[in-house]
Amino acid sequence: MEKQKFLKDIPIFKQILLGLLCAALNYGIKFLSVKLEIPLFMDSIFTIFASFFGWTSGFLCALLFHLAACAPAFEISGLLFTVCSFSIVVIVRVLFKKAAKTFFAEFLAVYLIIAFVISLEGAVISTFAISVFDYKDDVALKDITIALMRQKTPLLLSSFLARLPVNLVDKAIAVIVASGDIYIFRIARCKNKNRQPPTKEDWRKTQATQIHTSV
Repeated sequence: MEKQKFLKDIPIFKQILLGLLCAALNYGIKFLSVKLEIPLFMDSIFTIFASFFGWTSGFLCALLFHLAACAPAFEISGLLFTVCSFSIVVIVRVLFKKAAKTFFAEFLAVYLIIAFVISLEGAVISTFAISVFDYKDDVALKDITIALMRQKTPLLLSSFLARLPVNLVDKAIAVIVASGDIYIFRIARCKNKNRQPPTKEDWRKTQATQIHTSV
């Protein structure tokens, strides 16, 4: 069986098309979550997915999603959170470039690091935006933050603690759905080329080869 890298960049033109498509899908999911009043961010599933195919597709998806999300209300302060989505792209690209020993471990690491980093970045950005732009957080986050501040917890820490449990749930959904999409995509691609889809053992062998050759 032909060995495959899990991160396999596609041509730049296809990355641009994928970035556009994934940004639209991200926006659609975010729009539905707002309409259904789901207390999660639901804005990073396809940012993670696009990041598996290249830096350009990941960054383009992240940027276009935030531009589209902030455009209706001309919410310039909301664009600051683009940093969070850019961080997701970097985390996915770096962690899957530095392959772990097991297939599951990489997704677990991506999930935990993204949840923590995005919560921290979001708290810093929110604290700054509140003081400079009179930014208003989502209702659920705002209520939790205010409740923590009433217990004499500083604003930055309150904002972080309010975001962390939300991100632990939100990013778990995002990583699971994105990784499932990736695997389905790879299976379909393999079938189109008349070859068997890679198994977990194939991924591990490929990763071990990458580690060996990089030493």
